[in-house]
Amino acid sequence: MRQAWNNKGIALKRLGLEEEAEKCFKKARELH
Repeated sequence: MRQAWNNKGIALKRLGLEEEAEKCFKKARELH
C-alpha cells in the first residue's frame, strides 16, 4: 500500500502537482 502512495506521488510530481505529491509522500511515510 505504501508503494502505491509513493507511485502516486511520483506521478503527481511529474504533472507538476508538487503539493499533491507531498501529501502522498507524507501519507506513505505515515503508513511505514
